[in-house]
This record gives sequence, C-alpha cells and structure tokens, in this order.
Amino acid sequence: MSSTEWTYHMTISNQTGETLVAQNEERNWGIWYLGGKDKSAPVSINAGETKEVFGIRASKGTATGYQGQCTWIGASGSLTLSIEVPYSKDNKSSLKVSGMYNVDGWKELPPRGHHFNHLLTITKVD
Repeated sequence: MSSTEWTYHMTISNQTGETLVAQNEERNWGIWYLGGKDKSAPVSINAGETKEVFGIRASKGTATGYQGQCTWIGASGSLTLSIEVPYSKDNKSSLKVSGMYNVDGWKELPPRGHHFNHLLTITKVD
C-alpha cells in the first residue's frame, strides 16, 4: 500500500458474548478493502474475537475519496458505522449504538486527513 492511498479500517474486540452479524453494507464511493484485499466487504465477528471488520479505500487515480456504512447486529443491540472522507470537503463519521452495548475507543474523524484506523472494544451492559 502506498503512503498516499486513502484508507479507513475498523477493528472490533467483541467482548459481548454474542456474535455481531454484519448487515446493510453500503458503499457509495471507494472500494471495499478489508484485510488488505480489494472487494472484501464488511464481515461478522464472533464472541471473543478481535479482528478487522470494516475496510474501505479510495479508488486509485480518482478524486472521489470514500464513503460507506455497515450495521452489526447482535442479540442485545446493534452498531451502525458511517464514514465519509470526501476529496474536497470535511470528513464525517458516526457510530450509532442501540440496545445493551458499550463501546470504548470510538472518536469521530477529524475534519481533515484521509488514512484512519479505529480499534473498538464492544461490551454488554450488565
């Protein structure tokens, strides 16, 4: 990967005791880029696992940036990630959590920049 490539990666440490199933993947710009492989859409994560579950990159040779989202659903709630890193406007991001989950490690993207990694730990509310 070249240092000029624009990428976003999210890794989850799933400490909920439940499988989190990836659903409703949507990519408006860019290419799914999970585990360093193109066309690799977001994936589910089993209880107790820590792994990359979401990756996206800008298309090489274009001025489009990247934009995508995914929802992970478990027995006790859900998480919805939305990422937008446009070529010429401010970055936007959100993580909506519903149900009985706590999330550690989330920070919204800064307005500028184009290469990001998030490591989130998901736990269940007692």
